[in-house]
Formats: sequence, C-alpha cells, structure tokens
Amino acid sequence: STAPPSTAPPSGWRLHWADEFNGSAVDGSNWKAYHNTYGDGNNELACLTPNNVVVAGGAATITARAENITCPNSSPDKYSSGFLGSREVGRYLPLYGRYEARVRVPHAQGLWPAFWLRHRNGAGVAEVDILEVFHNQLPGKATQTLHFPASISYNTHSRSTRIEEPAELGG
Repeated sequence: STAPPSTAPPSGWRLHWADEFNGSAVDGSNWKAYHNTYGDGNNELACLTPNNVVVAGGAATITARAENITCPNSSPDKYSSGFLGSREVGRYLPLYGRYEARVRVPHAQGLWPAFWLRHRNGAGVAEVDILEVFHNQLPGKATQTLHFPASISYNTHSRSTRIEEPAELGG
C-alpha cells in the first residue's frame, strides 16, 4: 500500500476545500448521498441509495449491486448504486480553480463512474465532465466533456484519454 499524495496546493494556489474521507461516514456538511433515480433521463437502471456509499480508511466507496429495489417515488429497479453531491448541501465551488480527485474506476459493462462539476442552477446552464468512463464503448479510456446550453453549442469540447489498459475485475 502506498501513501496517498499530499493534498497541499501547488505553489501559488489556495486550497478552497478538501475532503479526505477520513471519518467513518459521509460528512453531511460536504455531501449528500442521493436516494433517488437521478439521471433517469439517460436511461439509467439503478436506484441511487445512501446504503451503497461507505466511508472508511480514507476513501469513499460507491458500490453497484444487482438487487430488486424501489426508490422513493419511482418504479422498481433491478440495480442499485450510489451518488454523492455537494450542491444539495449548499457547497458551491469557485468558477475558476483546480479540481483534483484520486479515483479508482471499475471496468464493467453497465457502470458509469463519473466526476462532474455542475452549475448551481443545473446542468442545463453548464457542466464540466472531469471524468466519465464508458467501459463498454471506450475500454481503458476516460472521457472529458465541456457542456453548455444548446444556444452556445452544447458539447463545446470532448476528448478521451487513456487511463489504463482494460482488465476484468477479479471475483
């Protein structure tokens, strides 16, 4: 096991906020663990539940499960997953800045690991997809996209970056 990298900001930068997940639960002043079907407009098939988000050992782990589950105000789903959002607890980040996360991404069909920056008024205003992994479409690659409203040009910039050679998860 290697030590995590320093969270000290680079010279000339000011650290605005950090969460090293050193506690034993999600810090409710920083994050809200969703309990809904957020994103169903993209045809996701999972109920997002706080039960699938665990904090331990300096990491937040989000787990996807095959299970029969019904989210509040929704129809039954066959899968569950997790989602952490900071906007819902009133934590907004500066317009200009450096955003950094250490993420371990699984490679499996049907998963959509992502790290997004979204405007306080919603993705229809602006969204920066720092990391999205569509393993079945681009194995071993992460996609980054800058989204603005259609009036400006919805997908202003998009690219894929090789993050590693794809490998099957061990059982």
